[in-house]
Amino acid sequence: MQTHTTGRAARLLAAAFATAVSGYGASAQAPSRFDDARPIYIEGIIAEAAWSPLRSQLVLRVGAASAAPPGDLPEIDDMSLPVALGDSPARELLGGTVRIDVPGIPRFRSLPGRIALGDRVAVIAHRNCSPPHQLRAHWVRLASGAVVKPEDRPRDIVNGCRGEGG
Repeated sequence: MQTHTTGRAARLLAAAFATAVSGYGASAQAPSRFDDARPIYIEGIIAEAAWSPLRSQLVLRVGAASAAPPGDLPEIDDMSLPVALGDSPARELLGGTVRIDVPGIPRFRSLPGRIALGDRVAVIAHRNCSPPHQLRAHWVRLASGAVVKPEDRPRDIVNGCRGEGG
């Protein structure tokens, strides 16, 4: 009986992991890769926030015109210069809402206590090379002006989505 219960638990855990990973367009054959050739600068108002240990999400309301990244962005030395949302492959999101995945890494785990619905934030996001091309936060400037970003460059960041439909 113990083996059956352990096997069932392992299958449930594997299914939960597959569901979590599938949101990034990943599979056992093709792990997700996020494009650093054109990171996207997005400014907006936090309309929704959902927090979980593996992956959280922010939903930003953005204007019909895209804000250009300011020339003095702090702490972006580990990525390419970002483009405005209106100059990106995700420009169809202008004037609506933008869903941004937030990885469950230690630096971003402090966000739930530091942001609130209605806050104006800026995010630099990388676009998934594979459909459905989710956006994932790499840099967040809070309403207070503080910047939150990973200590190290994520391993799944690539310089261009070659041959991946990106």
